[in-house]
Amino acid sequence: MCWKVAPWRVIHVEPRRAVLAFEHRPGEWPWHYRAEQSFALSGHALEISLSCQNLSQGDMPCGLGLHPYFPCSPTTILNAATTGVWTIDDSVLPVSRIAPQGRYDLALTHICGRGLDNGYDGWNGSAEILWPEHQTRVRIDAPASRLQIYAPAAKNIVVVEPVTNANAALNAQEESWPALGIQVLRPLEEARFTVQFEVHAPKLRPGDRKIRPLASSLGVSE
Repeated sequence: MCWKVAPWRVIHVEPRRAVLAFEHRPGEWPWHYRAEQSFALSGHALEISLSCQNLSQGDMPCGLGLHPYFPCSPTTILNAATTGVWTIDDSVLPVSRIAPQGRYDLALTHICGRGLDNGYDGWNGSAEILWPEHQTRVRIDAPASRLQIYAPAAKNIVVVEPVTNANAALNAQEESWPALGIQVLRPLEEARFTVQFEVHAPKLRPGDRKIRPLASSLGVSE
């Protein structure tokens, strides 16, 4: 939708919190809505909340998600439990649901360069990314049962995206939307979604140059 490239307005700023807003007028996406994002720091965690309110006179389909990018290296580990993954075609559209095995397995796996751009379902709402060389990990918690993973073969990034709806869900028949995670908002109704990123890292002292790796007892899959 157009909000991906349109500017957001800063409507509130505090030392550890900020709120952004965006209002979409009907166009390529034919509904009028208002979205807000809030960013809050607390302890070792970042909490991002996203809301969408239908300002149209008719019902509007809605799905929410965040798309955070993380750096990765050959040692980076992703750990997430899911029950299904969707294979994709050349247009990155879902084709068939299979068990998350082999290169699709997200359980304690080296994720960098895996060549994935796939949607997963049956997610339990928690995932961890670990960087053993930095003794650092990030835990992601979200009220979602779906996860989109982008781990391109030729880039040192991984994208772990908590989402409420299946990829390309709006291409399905309307009666299938609820099963695919699409929420239909009535006029002035609002959907909300909050994701927490909790960082665990060692505290460095001035002059520290080296960090011990994480315990090597993890059973990591390739």
